Amino acid sequence: ALPSGRYDLRLEAQGYYLTGSPRLESGRDDHEVHVLPALAIRGLLQADEIPDTFSVHIRPEARTGAGLVPGFDAERHYRSPDPPGTFLADGLKPGTYVLEVRAPGFAITRSQSMPMRATHPLVELPILMRRGGEIRGRLLESGPGVAVELRGADYDPSLPIEGAFPTRPVFDMVQATNAEGRFRFHHV
Repeated sequence: ALPSGRYDLRLEAQGYYLTGSPRLESGRDDHEVHVLPALAIRGLLQADEIPDTFSVHIRPEARTGAGLVPGFDAERHYRSPDPPGTFLADGLKPGTYVLEVRAPGFAITRSQSMPMRATHPLVELPILMRRGGEIRGRLLESGPGVAVELRGADYDPSLPIEGAFPTRPVFDMVQATNAEGRFRFHHV
């Protein structure tokens, strides 16, 4: 019943994705469209003492085609999973992902880059959790509200590339000084 022409097909089915974005011609012919089930990462936290509660943030590397299918959130919270320290990051399209884990008493931990392919719908990923330390400091002759950022050892503000594509703070760690010019980073 559609007028003649080309149509873009979009899928909105939780847990599934289309390969590409098919363009279909209306008419009498039937079209075969392949819909694939979403991919998943089964994670296992490894530590001397496994936390009861933790959150996992799924970071797709967009240049690889990675992304979440509709209906799935990038941030997931887990309480007392069974077995302890396990989680399922599902609803993924093919591409590369990094998982960021936050747990009380541990530093924010990033997994290795995990490439996901349609031929392997479920992969297992162990993540070694690190106990967090603390960094305290005071900026001399400083008042409140001065931004203090933690950045990687390769950060060099004098490089021209930093003006165009600035290096983000490590795990988005940015603090503001208090009235005495003091700052404190937890679980680093």
